[in-house]
Amino acid sequence: MQQHILLAEDDAGLRLSLTFVLKNKGYRITSCVDGREALEQLTRFREEGVIVDALITDIQMPGMNGMELIRRLKTDDLELPVIVITGHGDKEMLIELLRLGCDDYLSKPFEPDEVHDKVAQVLEKKRVSERLREREQSDLRKANLRLDREVQAYRRDLQDLRGEMARAVRTYTDLMDVDRSAFKVPLEYRSRPYRDLGGDYMGICDTSTGCNVLVADVAGHDLAASYQTVLIKSQFDENCRLGRDGVEFFRTLNHELIVNGREERMVTAQALSLDLEARTARVVSAGHPRMLLRRSDRTASESVPASGSVLGLMDEVDFGVVDLEIHSGDRFYLYTDGLLNAHSVDGPTGDRRVLGERGLLRALDIFSDLPLSEQVQSVWRFARSFCRYRQSDDMLLLGIQVP
Repeated sequence: MQQHILLAEDDAGLRLSLTFVLKNKGYRITSCVDGREALEQLTRFREEGVIVDALITDIQMPGMNGMELIRRLKTDDLELPVIVITGHGDKEMLIELLRLGCDDYLSKPFEPDEVHDKVAQVLEKKRVSERLREREQSDLRKANLRLDREVQAYRRDLQDLRGEMARAVRTYTDLMDVDRSAFKVPLEYRSRPYRDLGGDYMGICDTSTGCNVLVADVAGHDLAASYQTVLIKSQFDENCRLGRDGVEFFRTLNHELIVNGREERMVTAQALSLDLEARTARVVSAGHPRMLLRRSDRTASESVPASGSVLGLMDEVDFGVVDLEIHSGDRFYLYTDGLLNAHSVDGPTGDRRVLGERGLLRALDIFSDLPLSEQVQSVWRFARSFCRYRQSDDMLLLGIQVP
């Protein structure tokens, strides 16, 4: 395609000479007598979709000179290569022209071959720049396509993850939904995960002579924690079927958590076995906060001193075991450390107050005259208000009464 040069020169003789030289080299020439006419031609060409490949302009012209024309090109976003024709080689003017984006210059007087060489160099530079720009745009389009595919893949993964999360939340909700009237002992509980998914678990099953109760706390509040709670439930259900004691159950559970757990997670747990015929209870603890006990014939609640190793980290574990006599009306309270760690900050002093075991014992004693269901509900409200309803962990409280 014939390349198009716009020429702005007020000297008629020089304008004719340049037109002849450039047409003789195969260029299409549009000539103008000053900068204003050149600007009008460029504007019209842009509106009509006519391509101008380069501008050659004199600097000294009446009306709008070459310097003003170049400035208007930048203002009007008319981007094209520019060659200026200068008189006596004013260095300061050349510096200003380069600053404005001028590509090259011709100093009067000049030879025809010099004109052709300058134009050819500028147009070749433009072609190289356009090829680079096209290559960059092509690379950008390819990168955008790759990015779009990755975004689509991420969206699919996110959708799958949301579905998995929703299923996990439903599963966790089902795990924590216990029928209070389905067992041999009266019970009441309250549970609230820190997020939609929690790491707390409780399980209850009747035995031939009483019932077994389990409370466990998995570190974390994510999908991995929910997988661990499902594993704990399956092991508890199997243990209820086999009738193993708490120590044997915890050893088996520890092994399963290490072998089949999604990742290494600390689990604390506590098991309570009630034999209503023999009037005995066994408490087995795996690093869990101490169980609390309110005797029916005493005026204050107390803690059951059983400790032991946490589960899911080490092969060799030991568990704290405490055997107790029980009487009608005795109440056992199992909970997770999120309840003990309920805290608030005093505004004026900045002191941090933690509920702790002592605060929980005090709350149990305050509401000890209430029926079990009302007592658990009242203690739960007390703990929630203590931390100003801003919990920092999963919270669980379970009360069991000897019938």
